[in-house]
Amino acid sequence: MVDYIVIGQGIAGTCLAYELLKAGKAILVIDKLDEKSSSRVAAGIFNPMVFKRLTKSWNADKAIQYLYSFYPELEGLTGNHFFYPKDFIRIFGSDFEREQWSLKRYDSNEGTFLGDQLEDEKYPFGAGKVNSAGFVDVTKLLDGFKSYLKKENKYLENNIDYDQISIVENSIKISINKIEIEAKAIVFCEGANGVYNPWFDWLPYSLVKGDVLDVQFENFKSDQILNKGCFMLPKDLGIYKVGSTYDWKDLSNEPSQKARLDILSRMEKITNLPYNVINQVAGIRPASRDRRAFLGRHPKYNQLHIFNGLGTKGVMLGPILSKQMVDFLVNDKELEKEVDIRRYFKLFATTNE
Repeated sequence: MVDYIVIGQGIAGTCLAYELLKAGKAILVIDKLDEKSSSRVAAGIFNPMVFKRLTKSWNADKAIQYLYSFYPELEGLTGNHFFYPKDFIRIFGSDFEREQWSLKRYDSNEGTFLGDQLEDEKYPFGAGKVNSAGFVDVTKLLDGFKSYLKKENKYLENNIDYDQISIVENSIKISINKIEIEAKAIVFCEGANGVYNPWFDWLPYSLVKGDVLDVQFENFKSDQILNKGCFMLPKDLGIYKVGSTYDWKDLSNEPSQKARLDILSRMEKITNLPYNVINQVAGIRPASRDRRAFLGRHPKYNQLHIFNGLGTKGVMLGPILSKQMVDFLVNDKELEKEVDIRRYFKLFATTNE
C-alpha cells in the first residue's frame, strides 16, 4: 500500500507529487503521456502582474518567493535544467500606461514587482521591466521528474478508467492490468480531463483553449521576454515562442488558423521584421469559473481529493498551492478559502439531491 496515488503528471501533478515526497509520503503517480496536454503546450512563463489593471496576481508575493526555491530543488533532483529567471519587458501602448507604471512603482503594495522604466526608440511610449519573472521549460521539468519517478518505481504509465477505482473502508483500490494497487487516498490532477471525473464533475470548470506559435526571425534578437498584447519568449537560433489566445468555444486540441492570424497581428505590433512560422500547437487550460484553483477533499468520500484548475498561472501557483495542499493532507491545515472546493459544496448538494 502507498499513502497517495496521484492521477496526472502535468504541472499540477508534478508539483504535488514532489511536495508529497518531501513530506516523506509513499506515492504512485499514474499518467499517460499526452503531447497536446496544456502543460506540455504551455510557454511556462511566470509573471506576477496582471497588466489589464496593473495589479499583482493573486498570491503573487508568496508564490514568487516559493517558486525560486522549489524549481531549483527539483532541478537538483532530476538533473535537468529548466528554471530560467529572465528579464520580462512590458511594452507600453500609450502615455496612460507609462504614467500608471510611474505612479504604481512606488505603491507599497502594487509596486513590488514593477521595475525600471526603459526608453527605447523601438517603443514610442517606452517600456517597464517586471521584477521576479521568467519561465520554466515545462517539457524538461515533466520529462525529468517522470524519469526520476520511474527510476524509483513510483510511476505507472497508464490511462485510468474510473470504473477501475474502488472506494473501500479507509482506502482506495485501483485495478490495472490485473494488478490491484491500494492507497490510503487518491488525488486527481487531471487538467482539462477533470470535467469527466464522476466524483468532481459538479465543479464549475471554464475550459479555455490556447494556441501558441514558434516563430523564427532572421534579424530580430532579444534575450528578454517581451509583452504587448502577446508574449514573445526567446528560445534559440532566432526562434521565439509567441502567444497566446483564449477561446472558450472551440475546445478541440487542433490549432486554428483564426488563432494563428490573431497572434501574428499582435506580434507585428512588437516587431515588423520578416519572419517564418515554423510550428503551432494548441492545448486546453483547466481554468475554473472564478479563476481560482480546485483544492480539497470530496464532500462524501474522505479518500478522494482534487488538485486542479490552475488555469493560466500553473507554473507560478503550482509550487505554493501544492505545499498548501500537502499541509492540508498531511498536517490537517486549513486551505485558503479562495481555492478550497468547499466554496462549491452547494453545487454538489444540488446535483446529488
